[in-house]
Amino acid sequence: MLALYVAIDDPARDFTTNLALISDTSEDPTLRTREYEMSARELADAVEQAARRIKNWEYIGTAGVDGKTTIVFERTSRVWKLKDDVILRVEETGGRSRLTGESRSRLDYGDLGQNPRNLRRILTELDSVLNLTSQTRPASN
Repeated sequence: MLALYVAIDDPARDFTTNLALISDTSEDPTLRTREYEMSARELADAVEQAARRIKNWEYIGTAGVDGKTTIVFERTSRVWKLKDDVILRVEETGGRSRLTGESRSRLDYGDLGQNPRNLRRILTELDSVLNLTSQTRPASN
């Protein structure tokens, strides 16, 4: 029971919501859209490399449409084997690339904060792949 309590960041959200977003309007500043000084292809490659380092994440596939690359992963929980879909989008804008995305539980009730943790985890791993420190991280919008 203590482990469940420790995992809950925001009870109002975590018991009622099964979706988290990396977006321009995210209330969580750590989950705001990120921009990078690299091509969309380079960023997409780095995202794939970062996710492959994370245990219990499976690469599903990549699709490109109208200058946007969508990369899909499936995260499986260790104990209950519940699945979350993690979808990241890379878009090139004027020589820079933007990263947005979402993590969604397949169950229709609260995720107990897992989806925001999924997104923070991939962003942390991406920073590691790109060798970014807190001083050199890209600015969030």
